[in-house]
Amino acid sequence: MEFENWKMFVLDKTFDVSKYGDVENVRALKPGNVRYISTTRFNNGLSKMVSNTDYVVEKGNCITIGIDGSFATFYQPHDFIRTTNIAVLRNVNLNKFNSLFICTVIKAAISKYYYGVKLKSTGVLESTEILLPSKDDHPDWDYMTDYIKAIYDKQKETLKSKIDRTIYNIDFSTWKEEKLTTLFEYQRGQRYTKEAQKPGPYPYISSTEENNGVDAHVVLGPRSKVYKDCLTMANSGSRGVTFYHEGEFIASDHVTVLWIKSGRKMSKELGLFLKPIIEKNASRYLYNKEINDDTIGEIDLFLPYKDGEPDWDYMESFIKKIPNSDLI
Repeated sequence: MEFENWKMFVLDKTFDVSKYGDVENVRALKPGNVRYISTTRFNNGLSKMVSNTDYVVEKGNCITIGIDGSFATFYQPHDFIRTTNIAVLRNVNLNKFNSLFICTVIKAAISKYYYGVKLKSTGVLESTEILLPSKDDHPDWDYMTDYIKAIYDKQKETLKSKIDRTIYNIDFSTWKEEKLTTLFEYQRGQRYTKEAQKPGPYPYISSTEENNGVDAHVVLGPRSKVYKDCLTMANSGSRGVTFYHEGEFIASDHVTVLWIKSGRKMSKELGLFLKPIIEKNASRYLYNKEINDDTIGEIDLFLPYKDGEPDWDYMESFIKKIPNSDLI
């Protein structure tokens, strides 16, 4: 990469900067299909999917920056609503590729601010300078796009060739069908109303199909049971949607918790292998039915077997062979 034609650009001279969102009370937001962007450093800033009748919907194709607490910086391809501590940067030349380039540069630039500095303080974010490739005294949008796209295309081809080579040679002769209830212990979660919940350390798993099923992080309720290293399957709503949860969590009555009957630990790799199989078969057997103690017995799973038992070792090794599966 040649830096000869790079120059410093001031953020508010290069982008339209909108500094504050309007969502002040996140606990008032109900589940829905609108993206809510917070200052979280994870999941591209997506905190949860919510319903929205009160807040300004921001159009996608922009960059978001946390301006208090986390300085998390992300490209947002989709429409969203945002907390008061999220700034939005816009420029008509932005696209997915050059935005990813710029996000990296912004992260480096704002890392100079010491702990406790708030980007929402007057003029701090706006006056931040970032070093970008330039052309005719403007950011070289095409160069940034081409640079990231070349990386993207190379990685895409590399992953595709590895997956084609290592994953698709599957011998199904040892696979067989078995009832889900034969292989797994299961238990419905406990009702824990929004009004009763208080913020805490435990992921609270509901029937949402977003964010790995996590609806909130809460303290234990009076009837809560703590599960660990299990699958959850949505009983209604996003019926059959299944997630693996590493570590401790609690579950709502809208999901069923699954763990292996034999006592075998449900590893992340096993969970990821089983997820699409359970989802596929749940939709096959339970079309338009709620999952309950009666209907769950209708679900058959098609799994690899060895010596008359599910071949859990094969399932784990299968996932481990997938390129970058350790990052999932």
